Amino acid sequence: VDAFDVAVVGAGPSGTALAAQLAAKHACRVALVDPRPDAAWPNNYGVWQTEWDALDEALEGMGLKDCVQYKWSNTDVFLGGHYNVPLSERKRLPNAYARVDKGALKAALRSQCEANGVEVVAAKLVDEVTATPNIFQKGNVVHDAEGTTLTLSSGRKLRATTVVDATGAETRLIRRQDGTNVPPLGYQIAYGMEAEVSCVDDMCTYTGPYDNSAMLLFDYRTDCFKFREFRPGASFDADPNLCPTFMYAMPMETLSPGRRKVFFEETSLVARPAMTFEECKKRAYERLKHHGIEVYNVFEEEFCYIPMGGPLPEAGQRIVAFGAAAGVVHPATGYQLCRSLASVTPVAAAIAGALSSDEEGERRSRAEIAAAEAYSALWTPENIRQRDFAVFGGDFLMNQDAKKLSGFFNGFFSLPQSFWTGFLAGWPGLPNNEKHETWQSRLEFGLRFFALMPNPVRLALMTDAVKAAARYGPEGFLRSVTPFFGVPPDDHRLKSRPLAAELGDARAKEEAMRFLEPMAEEAEAVEVAEEAEAVAAADDEPSAAAVAVLSFQPMKEPEAWGGADAGSEPDAKAGTEADVEAAIKSDMIADMEADIKSDIASDTSPSVEHDATEETKISIKVDTYVDEMESPLPEIDANTFFNYGVLED
Repeated sequence: VDAFDVAVVGAGPSGTALAAQLAAKHACRVALVDPRPDAAWPNNYGVWQTEWDALDEALEGMGLKDCVQYKWSNTDVFLGGHYNVPLSERKRLPNAYARVDKGALKAALRSQCEANGVEVVAAKLVDEVTATPNIFQKGNVVHDAEGTTLTLSSGRKLRATTVVDATGAETRLIRRQDGTNVPPLGYQIAYGMEAEVSCVDDMCTYTGPYDNSAMLLFDYRTDCFKFREFRPGASFDADPNLCPTFMYAMPMETLSPGRRKVFFEETSLVARPAMTFEECKKRAYERLKHHGIEVYNVFEEEFCYIPMGGPLPEAGQRIVAFGAAAGVVHPATGYQLCRSLASVTPVAAAIAGALSSDEEGERRSRAEIAAAEAYSALWTPENIRQRDFAVFGGDFLMNQDAKKLSGFFNGFFSLPQSFWTGFLAGWPGLPNNEKHETWQSRLEFGLRFFALMPNPVRLALMTDAVKAAARYGPEGFLRSVTPFFGVPPDDHRLKSRPLAAELGDARAKEEAMRFLEPMAEEAEAVEVAEEAEAVAAADDEPSAAAVAVLSFQPMKEPEAWGGADAGSEPDAKAGTEADVEAAIKSDMIADMEADIKSDIASDTSPSVEHDATEETKISIKVDTYVDEMESPLPEIDANTFFNYGVLED
């Protein structure tokens, strides 16, 4: 078993940056675990330049300043057509915006990891936390008083004092609060394309109505959809006025006279249930056609799925959630990258400080103290209140039509710059967060903003505030803007809820899987080939399950068998699906008999139910295994695909 101070699971930007910081600044021994650590990060990242500059200074040595691909000095929004705002009016924001070079960012962070001894482990960690925050279903995560043992898909075992979960918003490695006092998750869905398109003139100063010297943050206008026919029985998101989307655009280089490369993205800011990708793609092309923008070539497509808001992680867990897994995504905007990177320094310091301390609590081990300190650094009571304010904002936005959203954002961008930029950042360590980090500053923001809203938006806001207080209690929005209703406790443990409630929007993920199926098949083929080579090289005696799986061949008609053996019977060693299932269950039973005895014998961690008798523990474990045995064999579904295959955090 290889020993580390910290094992970070998930090698996206959040996990890789934290691993680098722990090793570089705190001399921790770190393992970075990911099934495809060298795969390109799938999403494109847009950031406000002032935030990126602040992060470059805070994360000294990471080289963030060299990871900007494009930069625009100004940012434009189009919100006309309502409340006496002319349809063609452009609001220009004198704020620089940048597109992160995701390849350069990954290379920079990985370089820091390699230079400071981080071991990158190409393997999966597949497990699911069950009824309590520290007991896992498959036994691949085992806690004890001194740390945690991880059993990876490769069979390798890692030992770490602290485990960090950076696998994304819909992780199965941590538990969340029950969510009774917070609105359910909303979802940002976007269809993006990097394309060669036509310009207004040979100099490519404009692409349609969009100035190519500026980044386009919002075009919320709906006149481009006016020729649509709406029929009874149409899907819920078919009406752009009731389910609005906006165009987001990053003009890139000129390719030839009159042709330019531009990244366009049609985005549903936040909705419940999620907008369909098909509808977003359809609207993107309709909008471009309306503006006379011809698409000549599409270089790259992006299908963006971002869960927003929802409950925070339970306290008392031994696994530290980080990035989207920790709920860091902005609940009203979907911004995450800068917020996660701003969390790196305090969380790394908290973990390293606890691990290097000689003091241990009366009933808590160093491993438990490190996890508790990390959560305390990430979610201070005031940071929770600030998030509550943004959660209310996101829940309000998803209930508004296109007209009200235009009025809302016209007022929002009429605020002093420090107020609206502070809200969009909304995280300690990012510029202008002081305008939102106390209840007094949030109240001032709210009153200033309220004065700039059209009356229908004011009425909708007041109505939603009353509904939110009645439905979720005063501990959310009202507590975020007043000194009343208490302060969020450091230990905000709530009753656990079933895992089924954490599946997210399955329909949206299944749709994205259909779009991304060719990519998934290619990645799977590579993985299978590599695994076969590893088995052959090891020359080990395979388990019964491995024999059955490797020998299984789907039954075919004789004429379809092909080759010299055409018309003959299938290989006698080839199994059936029933053989595979029986063999796997046989192996599982054998493993369980040993694991139950081993787990109970070593189960001395204060994290496990202290007052449970050995018989109770055995009963819990046996029940879990029995449930597992009686359930069908797991399939590769949308959740597995998103959590471990493509969209790691």
